[in-house]
Amino acid sequence: MPRATENEQPEEAAEPQVAELTQARAESVQADLVRMHQSAAGQVTADDVNLHMSAAGDVRASMVEGHEAAVGLVSANEVWMTNSAAGAVQGDHVVVDGGSGVVLGRDVTLRNAYTGVIAGQHVQAEEIRTLVLFGGRVEGPVYTSLGTRQTLIAALVGGAAAGIFLALARLFMRRD
Repeated sequence: MPRATENEQPEEAAEPQVAELTQARAESVQADLVRMHQSAAGQVTADDVNLHMSAAGDVRASMVEGHEAAVGLVSANEVWMTNSAAGAVQGDHVVVDGGSGVVLGRDVTLRNAYTGVIAGQHVQAEEIRTLVLFGGRVEGPVYTSLGTRQTLIAALVGGAAAGIFLALARLFMRRD
């Protein structure tokens, strides 16, 4: 069994920093593990974030779990949100039950969700409604206002209309 000499100190195991907020507000929270209950924070940076009936403006973490939470922007490797809303969610593995403006991920699972835009390599759906869907492989019932083909057509028509409008505007501006 190795022993420490006079000048050596035994290594102490680094304990993770834990920040627990209950009915609190914070501008910024940074720790290894952040747990928020009925709280609000502007920016949260951590390895693991757990939000319960809480709100955050910007969350950056390895793992984010939210229940009845509202988040402006989530960027994480894994995101699990139930009965929650987010402005934008970006992650490798994303599971959302609720609403979101934009969902970007490699593997995306949406349950009873309302979204504006979904983009993912593999999208698994359980009764979702979205405006636009970009997906490599899509499984399950998805109700879209615009699919990939319709989105590309709309973009081409919109671009052509904008080009014609700008050309006409330049023509009339030169006359004056």
